Amino acid sequence: MDVQLMALWEGYHIYWLLYCITISVVRQSSVVRAVNTKCDCVVFEETFGKEFGVFTSPNWPVPYVDNINCLLYSFLAERDQIVEITFDEFDVQKTSLDCEYGDFIKLFLHLDEPGVNEKTSWNSILCGKIADIEQTHYSSHSNLVFEFRSDWRNGNNTGFRGTYRFLNKQMFHTDGELIPKSKCDYKFESTATINGTARSRGRFYSPQYPSTYPKNIECSYIFVGQSNERVKLTLESIRLLKTDLSCINSPDLILIHDGNDTSAPVIGQLCNINSYVELVSTGPVLYVQFLSRSHTPGQGFKGKFTFDTIGNSANTVVVDIPSTGKSAAPVVQSITDPNVALCCIAIAFNY
Repeated sequence: MDVQLMALWEGYHIYWLLYCITISVVRQSSVVRAVNTKCDCVVFEETFGKEFGVFTSPNWPVPYVDNINCLLYSFLAERDQIVEITFDEFDVQKTSLDCEYGDFIKLFLHLDEPGVNEKTSWNSILCGKIADIEQTHYSSHSNLVFEFRSDWRNGNNTGFRGTYRFLNKQMFHTDGELIPKSKCDYKFESTATINGTARSRGRFYSPQYPSTYPKNIECSYIFVGQSNERVKLTLESIRLLKTDLSCINSPDLILIHDGNDTSAPVIGQLCNINSYVELVSTGPVLYVQFLSRSHTPGQGFKGKFTFDTIGNSANTVVVDIPSTGKSAAPVVQSITDPNVALCCIAIAFNY
């Protein structure tokens, strides 16, 4: 199969024609393995001094040919980096609802090594138009691979064009202490110090963020302040599996408990897609549970925390609606007495 793949950087056109079951990569003498002996593959490991590089389907924007049996795009970052890819143009013929038949792109996001085979689990599959897909995807480690296939039906589709970047993993570092013998249980203490400075604020993330979180996982984040402090959380982005609006039957869920553990009152129950949700504890401790029980995990969440001293300002609790897709204007309830229990939160909607 004569396949040409074009990458474009600021006016330079670079063509690869790689037939590889194994490819030796000069930087780390790594080996990239194709899914099977009929796979062609192309490796992206540099942006040549630019902020990002560009990848395209064969012959883009001319419609791609039929019967592309297997074409692998392999992105190799440094060990302290992750890979971000974004599809700017996307037109891949859709012949089945789940995209598993016909033309498709399969994404492998959680690779420990720079290689895939027929037994490697994929994380997402794409077909259709740009409106049908999640445009941006991230690896959880330093490697990302996607596979492009087309069948015998020619739909005159133009394929895809996108960009890739290599990002520093430390951009998504959780500023807490991982509890020993746990995978994703963290403790945050206001008395902890970093280079002699008290850790009064910081950031926290779902596992593998900004890539998709694992299936069947339960994580906890416990924030412990001093007796004269309150914990303020701001969840800047929440992208979980979309389900019912009430969160009652949501398999993926964030629960915020106003206390030490799961026995404390729940002051926040969050699911679906949301942004900039703020909550403040009534005491010095806040406990966050993250439950993942779905078969199709989302991106997860990112947030920041602050230990506020009582008296600096009134503590406010803002809880957005779990997810409606509509604009929501929360009514802010101020809590100046730390002994007052939070019983309810009023939500106003703008339609």
